[in-house]
Amino acid sequence: MAGRGKKFIDAVDVVRKQDGRIDLFNTILARKDPEAQIPALVSGASISSPRSPKVSPSLESNAPPSVSVDQGLSRSSPSPPAEGETVAFAKVHMLVIPRTKVDKLSDLSGDTGLNILLELQERADWLLNRLKTETPDVPFLEYKMGFHIVPSLVQLHLHVISQDFCSASLKNKKHWNSFTTSFFVELSMAIEKIKRDKTLALSSGERKSFEDELKRPLECNQCSVRPSNLPALKKHLEQHFDQRAKAWRESQK
Repeated sequence: MAGRGKKFIDAVDVVRKQDGRIDLFNTILARKDPEAQIPALVSGASISSPRSPKVSPSLESNAPPSVSVDQGLSRSSPSPPAEGETVAFAKVHMLVIPRTKVDKLSDLSGDTGLNILLELQERADWLLNRLKTETPDVPFLEYKMGFHIVPSLVQLHLHVISQDFCSASLKNKKHWNSFTTSFFVELSMAIEKIKRDKTLALSSGERKSFEDELKRPLECNQCSVRPSNLPALKKHLEQHFDQRAKAWRESQK
């Protein structure tokens, strides 16, 4: 952490302190709302990572055991060290962290940066497929994967998050806007940009513009409703979730 500044926390340190295990290719840090009704997670069933064909021998030979999906920070850490990055903001919320030491998205450039993003995409796609297979009772959940353009953890980390945002940890407008505005850069967009521009670096003006997104008025990510406050938004989101769950149950009759 030396030289990284007091504002940030090292994501790798979070993993080691909270779980102590690192995946063979990437660190997969599972995070979820303690009240999430997802049988595979609640029952303790684990999703362990296979060996990746792209892992170099040097990484593979020193790799610790794989991580199970039910090891959640929201469960194991009552006092999370970095608000907004170590608590779950949806029914399913995970991080995929490359073992290559990279502080943030804007540090990536050229073919090296592109390859890191493609490898993250490969593992995140695998993770989503496993989630959909092993959580059959909630097939209506939709997911996005992406990055906070200005993160509060210094190790690059890819969010894999369901779009219900039903979580007790969602406590302010900044939390909401960090995942539902352009402050959240989807992985596919980052890949397109680095292919086109060869860099993801931000100018000071671009950084300010993205940070201003955190101040936008609240707006539902699933319809055009603009709640007046966060409690109203959270109640509205629960209604969306209940409607989706009911529609799915009806479709199974």
